[in-house]
Amino acid sequence: MATPFSNEQTVLPLSVIRLDAPNQTSEIYLLLSESKPIVLGTGRFAEVWLASEGPDVPNSRLLALKFVRKDPESAVVTAVARWRFFEEMLKTSQKAPRAGIINYFAFGTIKDSYNWEVLDVSKDDINLQSEHQFFAKDEHRKLVNAIAASNSKRFAGDIAKEAEDLQGEFYAMTAAHGTLEDLLLLPHDWKSNYIYRRTDTQYSHSLSQFRSDKKEQLAGLVKACLPESSRSQDRSGLAILKDLRDPCFRNRTVLLIASRLAKALSALHSMQVAGQGYLAHRDLKLGNFLLVGGGQGEDLGNLTVTLSDLGFVGGNESVAASRMSGKLNAREASVLPPGTFPFRAPEQIQPVFEVTCTIMGSPVPSPNVRLRTFTDLELEVGDWIESPDLIFGDEQQREKRARIENVAWNGDGLLAGRVAECTLTCGVRYKKDVSEAKGSVIKAAGQHSDYFSLGSIVYFIATGGRNPEAFWARCVSLAQQTSDANGLSAEKTAGGSINESSVFGTCEAFAIALSDDGSDVFKKDVAHLQQLTTVPSNTSPSKKKGIFSPDKNADFVRMLTNSPSIRPLLLDSNGARLTLPVLLGVLRCMLRGKPDSFVTPTHEERLKPMSVWQLQSKAVECATMFANLTQYPSASLNRDAWIALGKDVDDLFFALRIGGTVETELHPVLAIEASS
Repeated sequence: MATPFSNEQTVLPLSVIRLDAPNQTSEIYLLLSESKPIVLGTGRFAEVWLASEGPDVPNSRLLALKFVRKDPESAVVTAVARWRFFEEMLKTSQKAPRAGIINYFAFGTIKDSYNWEVLDVSKDDINLQSEHQFFAKDEHRKLVNAIAASNSKRFAGDIAKEAEDLQGEFYAMTAAHGTLEDLLLLPHDWKSNYIYRRTDTQYSHSLSQFRSDKKEQLAGLVKACLPESSRSQDRSGLAILKDLRDPCFRNRTVLLIASRLAKALSALHSMQVAGQGYLAHRDLKLGNFLLVGGGQGEDLGNLTVTLSDLGFVGGNESVAASRMSGKLNAREASVLPPGTFPFRAPEQIQPVFEVTCTIMGSPVPSPNVRLRTFTDLELEVGDWIESPDLIFGDEQQREKRARIENVAWNGDGLLAGRVAECTLTCGVRYKKDVSEAKGSVIKAAGQHSDYFSLGSIVYFIATGGRNPEAFWARCVSLAQQTSDANGLSAEKTAGGSINESSVFGTCEAFAIALSDDGSDVFKKDVAHLQQLTTVPSNTSPSKKKGIFSPDKNADFVRMLTNSPSIRPLLLDSNGARLTLPVLLGVLRCMLRGKPDSFVTPTHEERLKPMSVWQLQSKAVECATMFANLTQYPSASLNRDAWIALGKDVDDLFFALRIGGTVETELHPVLAIEASS
């Protein structure tokens, strides 16, 4: 029975199995308002409700209960939602908690019963393997039956109607103060977030205490950083970044937030699961980064970033072998592939291409198939070919799909936009009696996709919300070509080595080309980069590795940066050209295979697909890189005043967004900074 915790709210006890204490159960308390759950967020596959660890809500830890949803119009979507739920549980909750990744500490269900016999019979189904593994132990099943019987009785009346779209299972985690999406996009004051509008919770008390304790400091921040003329009713983080008086403050904030995101990503990338390899998230977006911390007695300005929503997580070994999570890239009706607009990597934008092919050589088996298709189809080693008309592999292991081991375009296949023949080495064992086989080429998403998405998020923040996928398609993808269609710039020399002083030679060269606005700040940024570049002592400054001369390929650069379709994509929210350190950080994430990219192979990996490159340690380097980019002149500040407050600008930005625009006398320390 629900019991009151304030005049308008009640709590409903729920039984859960503790994942941090195996084979133990406990009770948590669902918070209700007018007999309805307090919904913190919804998505296609899940819904999140607010709860408390104890019945004394004001003095208990707040929890978020993530329920798996069902789609009454699609059995496939319902099955995939369930698959994602148990994949997430298995890959993360049974590991030791680590900073940077959300920790699920309890599992529960509001179902009335489970049919274990059906689950055991269907355990080989790809969508049920993780669920069967989670419920493998008999003692675990007994606990599940017990909590199901208890909780299903409590879900009656009005509350049962609210659960009609849920499959029943849920897991519990510590509630976050919000997401990066809340911080950057929601236009209302932070205190209007739903979690703070509950009258008697730790979070509402913490926010009130924070605003009271920091009243003078917050007012000083507002006056020092936000000109009176620019303050608007839009309280979103992007609006604050746009209004910041000092562009160096803005650039530094973007880079330090990027460093936080990369640090959270590194926690996942370094996690290894037996039989699956090192993990990749494969669905990075603003809403999947949570802001946690700031409990009683803690400073809300010191929130940390934690990675969540791990249902599309896949190991590099399983993705490369197209097992389990890798198969979500296949053509399954009504199923979303990994990735979310507008932060998808190229392999996630079009994960599947339909093709028509013939077998080379007769009779089969044959090592090759021949495709006739458009050269725009970016066929790569490591992609998968799948066909109902072909069987791949050997006699012992007959498969409907095979990994592409080699790609060779024939004739004029290198000319963009043409129909040409391409030979794929994949090993065909058998084909149906048809003249041409129908099939699909499937792209793999892995850790390399996460870096692209991270760069997309940083670009989105730096530009005030411009579309990173458009930035890639209209501008950055040019840097992935070996040469441009008009012959204006060649990336490779006659000997085949990379011409590192060309526009597309390195990430550094391309960032310089795109950020060149001729300003003194740009010139200082380039000079700073030259000082950082390590070269032999007898090398002249003009020959330094990775330094692009603005005079080289000048016509092409001018055409690129002045193009009406591209120029707006190179501007920040105030209409100024994106600076060198910001573009360098973005491009090192988005470009793959470049000498100074984070997604580059070792010598042994050069002929292997990107999905199996060993990138698990690169996210730590990425976090360090973004932090180091704040030393460039366009992101540097007179930091004495900030140091006196004991914070860097990313914490101050969080304080500005969360604390609100209160008015009082200017803080004396900030007055120095504002006038300097």
